[in-house]
Amino acid sequence: MKKMYIVLLFLSLIIASCNQSSSTKQSEEQTSTQRNRTDSIAFMGVQLGVSNESIEAIIDSSHLVTKIALPDRFNRYLGSSNNSIFDNPEEKIISTFFTQIIDKKNNSHDGWGIVKSDCDSTTTIQIIMPDCDDVVDVYNKIKELYLERYGEPDQSYEGEVIDYLQNTGCYWEFPDSQRITLNRCEYSGTAGYEGGIDWGSRFRAFERVEVAYQSLKAIQRLKQKEEQAEKERQKAEKERIDANRRARESQQL
Repeated sequence: MKKMYIVLLFLSLIIASCNQSSSTKQSEEQTSTQRNRTDSIAFMGVQLGVSNESIEAIIDSSHLVTKIALPDRFNRYLGSSNNSIFDNPEEKIISTFFTQIIDKKNNSHDGWGIVKSDCDSTTTIQIIMPDCDDVVDVYNKIKELYLERYGEPDQSYEGEVIDYLQNTGCYWEFPDSQRITLNRCEYSGTAGYEGGIDWGSRFRAFERVEVAYQSLKAIQRLKQKEEQAEKERQKAEKERIDANRRARESQQL
């Protein structure tokens, strides 16, 4: 009986040791795949969630970004008509800047930043690197930087082709409903010559790589507003149908 007790005790110690090793391994794997996931995220000192009134001073005091107006052509990148996955009509632009992202091979990539908000604090910081050449492969060069800092992304995606433009990318989730998304929007289709215009070449000018620091709360507020508008539309449509039905019934009487 004593020997049996010793054997059972020995087995219990082995199982406990294995469970502890497994937990330690899982913790190490979590740490290696999700690094630097802090409560607040910022792009070169421009922080998500700070008051709108503070942004101008933050940009002016930074040596990593330069306050500047966007080039005229940038309007075409921001709307849903250009298959922008970051288009939120409730967000207003509160500041813009120019910056350069240095990849791991010390190559510089020009980017224009847009700070947006749908409330009294910043909800989106979007950096656009336009007219990206496939040969340079800006997307994967930028991705290397984010993999090194934050680990593997939580999700990759591939959007549908809309007007010959397709979004592909990945994102990293952070506490307090925050997200960093790395996106590539590129020409994808069979547009050729029509009416003397090389549509394929024209669409290729829309190729861009984007990084967006977002508060998902702004997206949730937009979704709630759209859902409420749809409910009101359906209610109005039902009231219209009911009114027409009552009018027909009264005529029959």
